[in-house]
Amino acid sequence: MKYLNIIYFLLLIVIIGLSICNFELFNNKKNNNNKKNNNNSNTNSNSYLEEQIKLNKDNYSNFIKERDEIDELLIKYNNENNTELEFGPNIMLDANKETLGFCPIGEFYNSKAGVFTGEIKDVKNCKKCVMCHETQGNYISNGCLGDKDSICDNKDLPVQVYLHSHSKNSLFHQYYPKHSHKLVNGNDSSLNHQH
Repeated sequence: MKYLNIIYFLLLIVIIGLSICNFELFNNKKNNNNKKNNNNSNTNSNSYLEEQIKLNKDNYSNFIKERDEIDELLIKYNNENNTELEFGPNIMLDANKETLGFCPIGEFYNSKAGVFTGEIKDVKNCKKCVMCHETQGNYISNGCLGDKDSICDNKDLPVQVYLHSHSKNSLFHQYYPKHSHKLVNGNDSSLNHQH
């Protein structure tokens, strides 16, 4: 009986030892799987951010084409009326040129949050521009590109700019002061509308 108790005791120790080893192996596998999942998640996230930056640069390129059209209208208007009227997001002279197109249109790189490196990690420093038109009659007159926030103004805008910003798919309509239109049925449109 004494030997039987010793054998049971040794068998219990072996079972406990195997359980501990099995638990350690399970935890190591689980940790390795978590590391793989984290690496896959980081890879997917980085891939998404890289695509987003590429899309931002493409959208910026299209925006600048329309920006040039708006500038032509403003130059003509300013020359005829001896003014220096500006409208919409625009590149400020002291903007960091490297930041242009990095953030989505309508956002700027917040350089107070960190020095711009052009790396994926900089995306977290993109910040929404002040939307001047939230105050009746105001609009963005400069900035909101690169690393510069919006500058707001509330001067009267020329009819040519109004018409251009109301052309189909204009990127500038969202920056025009809040306004409504008379609809065919005689009602006013919403202040927040799109064309």
